Amino acid sequence: MQFTLRIKKRGQNETMVLLMLAIVFSFGLLLDLLNFPELFKYTADVVWLGLLVTIVINHFRMPNRETASLLTLVMVFWVFTLFGFIINSKSPLYYLWGFRNNFRYFIYFFACCMFLREQNVAEIMEIFDKLFYVNFAVSIFQFFVLGKKMDYLGGIFGTSVGCNSKTIIFFSIVLARSILNYINGKETTKTCLMKCGMALMIAALAELRFFFILFVLIVAMALLITRTSIKKLWIVIAASVGVYVGAMLLVAIFPRFRGFLNISNIVEVATSSSGYTGRGDMNRLTAIPIVWDRFLKNWPERLLGLGLGNCDTSAFSFLNTAFFEQYGHLHYNWFSLSFMFLETGIIGLGLYMLFFAGVYVYTRKREKNGEAQRDICQLVRILAPVCLLMIIYNVSMRAEEAYIMYFVLALPFINKKQRQRSLNG
Repeated sequence: MQFTLRIKKRGQNETMVLLMLAIVFSFGLLLDLLNFPELFKYTADVVWLGLLVTIVINHFRMPNRETASLLTLVMVFWVFTLFGFIINSKSPLYYLWGFRNNFRYFIYFFACCMFLREQNVAEIMEIFDKLFYVNFAVSIFQFFVLGKKMDYLGGIFGTSVGCNSKTIIFFSIVLARSILNYINGKETTKTCLMKCGMALMIAALAELRFFFILFVLIVAMALLITRTSIKKLWIVIAASVGVYVGAMLLVAIFPRFRGFLNISNIVEVATSSSGYTGRGDMNRLTAIPIVWDRFLKNWPERLLGLGLGNCDTSAFSFLNTAFFEQYGHLHYNWFSLSFMFLETGIIGLGLYMLFFAGVYVYTRKREKNGEAQRDICQLVRILAPVCLLMIIYNVSMRAEEAYIMYFVLALPFINKKQRQRSLNG
């Protein structure tokens, strides 16, 4: 595998967009291996704030109607959160922190749409593939040499607790693209099988049980949205064998998870009344009923929530809300679904999830009209539903790794021709 460094002249805004990806992919190395201070991760905030300023300077000029419609939806969501802030009248600092934690990804999404060029797409996706192989090598080293596993096995994403959740997002993007490329004749059988095998192996070592389920869904969606081909039969066979072998490996390493792919077991774990940790906290599929009954006790609260930022938490103690100090032990902040519902209610949660539905619909439209690359549109049509599942599964769509996903979601909305030079700095 040959790596080449290509230095190109880029505009300021395009550079900031790509710099964000570089920062996210370097977190694990710099924080966990080189012991950089935790404050390093906040360099990403400097970037998205710079992008926000540039978007405002350019008067929110979106490259096409679909992107403009998505911007309108996000603006409605933002105005709604402002209304909730006024109604609940808590600290402005809490609101600003909540805005940062939820809207920075939307800002990055629109920056990608505005400032990237179509030439960037293939280039960055090739880098993702190369990083996938690097991640595999690093993960193997961490497991067999350093003894890291489960929540501490993150490959290039580090070795701190929960680093493996970043792997799920990254693997979803790389494997969905690989499977689509194979079906569309752009990738060999050997390469696709190798990537799938590597990913399932690392998922077993990192105890990523959810990824096995997600992998099956990705394969199923790829089969549904692509043209009929004999290759689909081989994908089904290979995926079945891969999941079986990977599951056997996971159970061999972690015997207590025997039968984890059994549907009844999945439902039982996700709806357990003892909670995610078994200590009476919230669970993925019980969080909404608990929030509904215990915290949002009347219809105004159920519709509007308790206010953006009013239930938030931070590494900075002065940004820890009183609500979190009292109820943080319930771990509502471990799941984006319960977190968003608690703070913004039915309306806010609906607007938030509607964004991903809108991405799917408009991507399908651009694909049908030939306004974007077919393979990229197919990729996003798989990943938009994956995002909705991730909102239920954990809080990664609120964490820094979400930038990677929002970057890919934006790709179908980049115009075929580069926009005015002024937009690229």
